[in-house]
Amino acid sequence: MHVENEGKIAVLTLDDPSSRNGLSPTMRERLMAAFSACLEPAGTSASAVVITGANGSFSAGSDIAAMLGQPAEDRVARLVEFQAFLAGWSGLDIPVLVAIEGAAAGGGVSMALAADWAVASTDAFFVSGWLGVGLVPDAGAAWWLIRAMGPKLAFDWIHSSRRLDAEAACAAGIVSTSCPPGSARAAAVARARELLAWPPRARAQTKAVLRAAANSASLAEFLKTEAAAQQVLFGGAEHHELVSRFRQRRK
Repeated sequence: MHVENEGKIAVLTLDDPSSRNGLSPTMRERLMAAFSACLEPAGTSASAVVITGANGSFSAGSDIAAMLGQPAEDRVARLVEFQAFLAGWSGLDIPVLVAIEGAAAGGGVSMALAADWAVASTDAFFVSGWLGVGLVPDAGAAWWLIRAMGPKLAFDWIHSSRRLDAEAACAAGIVSTSCPPGSARAAAVARARELLAWPPRARAQTKAVLRAAANSASLAEFLKTEAAAQQVLFGGAEHHELVSRFRQRRK
């Protein structure tokens, strides 16, 4: 695991060539620890996080070989911890971006789905992988895939060994866009800079509103969240300053 800082953007790189950056218990622990450290006030206190992989691969998913022989209870406990980690990304004020080169399988797909924004190089590919090793989609993958692809397409892809290329992954809603091979990291950092150029309070509230739009049980419930977000912003200095600037430009 490597951690680099591009200004206020933390770049976390999975680096285990022997497993194509597989999510072994050790890799998961290092990823979660590095991610948490980026958010600590005493650390870099990153304003955005980019996660990518080294050695021409994003992540081959759970390192099954490293987990065989471990008690099922221990494996489930680690899974629950990783589920909470990925699910927590949507609750952060800061954007989380994923940059994918090469293979994204199993848990690698889950990370792409959990991110606020994801880019895949045109030589990247996505594989569901879970059924092939006798498991169900995990780390929230089925929940996100249903919402990204729709129930029937998600069912079809999960029950296949079909690889999705970057274009198909974009169409399926797994990633946001594609880029030339070897440029995914740079594309994600550039997009993070664009996102950070927006007013920080409004940006954070917009992320919360989008999360509510995806998860609210009804329009009425969502509209309450929307109104609450606007109330926070209506009374803030950020909004008043930006309106003042806008009016000055109109003169």
